[in-house]
Amino acid sequence: MNLTERKLFVRQASGLVREVSTLKATFFNIAALSGNVVLLAIIFLPLYGGAAIVGFSPIGLAHIIAGISLIFMALIFVILVSVMPRSGGDYVFTSRVMHPFLGWLESWTLIFCNMAIMAFELVMINLSSQAFLAGMSVAYVESSWVGVSAWLSLQTNQLIFGTFITFLVALMALAKPRTFHAILSSLCILAILSALVMGIGTFLVDPATFSTNFQKFTSTSLGSIMDSASTAGLSLAPLALTVFPSMFAFGLFDLIGFQYSGYIAGELKGNLKRNALLSMVGSVAIYLIVIWVILVPTVTARFGYDTVNAWGYLWWFAPSKAPLGGVAPTSALYGLIGRPDLWPLWLFVTIGGCVLMFSLCPAYLVMMSRMVYAWSMDRLVPEWFSKLDERTHTPLRVYLITLFGGWVFYVFSVYGLSALSLAWYSILLSAMTWIFPGFNVLLLPYRRKDLFEQSPWKGKIGPVPVVALIGLVWLIIIVPVYILSAFQPILATILHTPGQELWSYSTNSGITLSVVIILVGAALYFVSKAYQKHRGVDVDLIFKTIPPE
Repeated sequence: MNLTERKLFVRQASGLVREVSTLKATFFNIAALSGNVVLLAIIFLPLYGGAAIVGFSPIGLAHIIAGISLIFMALIFVILVSVMPRSGGDYVFTSRVMHPFLGWLESWTLIFCNMAIMAFELVMINLSSQAFLAGMSVAYVESSWVGVSAWLSLQTNQLIFGTFITFLVALMALAKPRTFHAILSSLCILAILSALVMGIGTFLVDPATFSTNFQKFTSTSLGSIMDSASTAGLSLAPLALTVFPSMFAFGLFDLIGFQYSGYIAGELKGNLKRNALLSMVGSVAIYLIVIWVILVPTVTARFGYDTVNAWGYLWWFAPSKAPLGGVAPTSALYGLIGRPDLWPLWLFVTIGGCVLMFSLCPAYLVMMSRMVYAWSMDRLVPEWFSKLDERTHTPLRVYLITLFGGWVFYVFSVYGLSALSLAWYSILLSAMTWIFPGFNVLLLPYRRKDLFEQSPWKGKIGPVPVVALIGLVWLIIIVPVYILSAFQPILATILHTPGQELWSYSTNSGITLSVVIILVGAALYFVSKAYQKHRGVDVDLIFKTIPPE
């Protein structure tokens, strides 16, 4: 193959369509970052149980601080999509600035991370549905609601339920881009309304009535569950400052997805710089205000900060002692116990919360497909993956493959893989996604001067380009957080775990699976590169240009 042919391959049209406005991009990011928060944000409070600070839980404040810090990450993505306005996100950026292998490995691990997160959301939809049904069965003991929650808790029925939700996600993936984003935006609006309804609805519940109903429906008192949680290990004393890096990391992980409009940069309409910045910053602002400023504080204030922490702690760590047989204590369940007569209101909240969890899945399919699509255009995977469906003009076959991967993770969760293991594994595999963007803009002026000249900010502070400083600030934020909250605890545990227990620890924590995925990904990259070289394709030449329009 001669040089001309190689250039023609790199510069052929992608076929993707610019259909996504700023508003739709914002809702796309909201779908990608929010997940289970409408119903289940409150269950994360006891993971870092501590005294409230000016009305906010420690983890709530950590979310707000993490969200503010993400302004730097948003600026980084604006810079990168401005100089490389193509779909594919971190894979495109890292492969063109740092090294193709690093771009491949970063995106490879992120895809497996996101499939696990999709499974996590399917699990949470099931648990949230069980919680509402359990509340209805104790509030209306003579009704047909009785027993439905228990039926849904059976493994076989969980599998059927999750498979049905997966099928609905697949149906949504069949929509054309304009229709897809219209549906996704509508679902996000419904979810935001449900969160606001929950926050406002708490004022319709009398705390004394809630306490009375709680004892009536659960056969235990609020004081009893607090005592049980304290005995199990819950402490609401002020948290030590050393815990903050871990909480901050949790907040960042919960906010992953806010930048995913950058992964579909080749499909954004209008002013790309403005679209990317507003959609990223706007989605984080809406999320923080609706969930951590309005919803969670109103729920904890009305139903009791100690109560919410205690019930959540028992659900995580001592389910046999948790009320109602260990169902998830969703925000809607609190409302249902306090005012059973308003059950249609709490049903709306439950539906809205589940809709947001559902919405994350198709948003992730789009994001993951664009990375796989970019791999194919760069010939790291077969061209088959970059074939667009003639009707939708999207890589539909990649949607279905990645959706199947998420379903497989869900099956594992039904048969024993815990939600915490899914979350911890995902945090490990997303490390490069958080760290590499900082290196990309830090190195951009030096490794890709041709691209730097197209940057929206070409100024300097002294001898250092502004874009490099933005990357440096982000690295100063994110690298210590990962070292202190993830890598250091892992290393310390490994060093102090007896050899015979090490395999069990590494398997249960997700370390083994993460290492296997990284090694497999590395092997596939070098095999692919060797194969293309054997065919006479200069892969290195491909990475000297950005992907096609």
